[in-house]
Amino acid sequence: MQFSPVFFRWLVLSTLIAVYWLNTPGFSQDTELPRRISLGTKLQPVSAESQEKHGLKSGRGVEVAEVLPGSNAEAMKLQPGDVLVNIAGKPIEDVQKFVALIGTLRADKALEIKFYRDGSLTTKEYQPKELARESSSDFDIQYGHVNTKVGRLRTVLTLPKQTEKAPAIMLLSGLGNAFVEHPQADPTGMRSLAYALTAKGFVVLRVEKPGCGDSEGGPAQDVDFQSVVDGYVAALKELKVNRRVAGDSVWLLGVSMGGVQAGLVASIEPVKGVAVFGTMLPNWQEFIVSSTRRQLLASPASAADVEAEVASQAAGWSHVIVEGLAPDDIAVKYPSLTDWVDATWSEGKYFSGIHYKFFQQAGKAEIAKSFESLTGPVLSIWGEADIVTSSEGHRWLTDIVNRKSPGQGTFQKLPKVDHNMRDATSKDPQADLAKAIVDHVDAWIQSKS
Repeated sequence: MQFSPVFFRWLVLSTLIAVYWLNTPGFSQDTELPRRISLGTKLQPVSAESQEKHGLKSGRGVEVAEVLPGSNAEAMKLQPGDVLVNIAGKPIEDVQKFVALIGTLRADKALEIKFYRDGSLTTKEYQPKELARESSSDFDIQYGHVNTKVGRLRTVLTLPKQTEKAPAIMLLSGLGNAFVEHPQADPTGMRSLAYALTAKGFVVLRVEKPGCGDSEGGPAQDVDFQSVVDGYVAALKELKVNRRVAGDSVWLLGVSMGGVQAGLVASIEPVKGVAVFGTMLPNWQEFIVSSTRRQLLASPASAADVEAEVASQAAGWSHVIVEGLAPDDIAVKYPSLTDWVDATWSEGKYFSGIHYKFFQQAGKAEIAKSFESLTGPVLSIWGEADIVTSSEGHRWLTDIVNRKSPGQGTFQKLPKVDHNMRDATSKDPQADLAKAIVDHVDAWIQSKS
């Protein structure tokens, strides 16, 4: 069979197009993103008795206190009393570092563990099973990933069981590296928020930040502000073309730092509307100073101590954001702030587990301009029990929107709700997500649709 030159030109062009799309950020490839694992043990520091028994130096290894049923540890036949000293070729120093190390391992590779038992060093290799995934009988849950400049990010969609296309909400999570996806724990409330909104009829998307959960692009603590925004934009683009989503009814809901980033994301990739809750406004430097004062005034601290701490925060963050200095450099250039650096920054560069470069970018982000550029409705929600953020900041956001687009900004104050989206008056510290947030977001979207 003979082929014409036109055919070959078509074949080459088609191949180039395919290669382009497969390597373009935002295009989800067929290959599955490897899932993280859990060893399935309760651990403790190595006891003095075990150190002596195995001839170990202080501070080396972790001791197994309990093996959980059905776990990888049970399949490897680990036992209470075993002292783990090496995993995946890396030495184990303590429980905290072991937990961090386990978080980097994936189920697509065999796992080698070295441990002491009865005075002898043993090595075992095992193909671990992946961490369980979220499941529900009430709605569908789809695991996927989105390609970004820094790597693949885990996405989790919760979808109503209806067959027709549904409106969708993408969640933007708060400051920190906590997972937004977990089959059991829900420390940030993002899973509860997703489930409650899906029960209202929305498709809900959660996307991990780079380096968190199964996602690539880490380590998470070194990821900058712009990379997080880029990840949200890429995920949003995929959400809008999902076959089960009404593409003309896609909304953002940003929580805490996610509220800051929501305006920036929507200014790049337009959506129907943006809702924010307990967010950090108007800019990071102003926010951290005022938040410090609010939280200290709610404590037993004296007025003098409050003002001294506020002054240190104002000066220190000014040097980080405005002058662009690393915390360690601040301690050298401004010795009076050495105590502030030591108390605020771990390893001389991390605040709340986040690199100072993240905050330098956040401090220079044009938040007001991004919200001012939006043409759709904006809902600004603040809980009265939230002392981390303020009603003034949320009203400021509403005013910014309404000055440019009268009537498009709405401020909503919720009684008893704290910064963690919980009912502050509840006696249960693990109380369910404040229902009022979901109800108000749902009612607002219905009124604007």
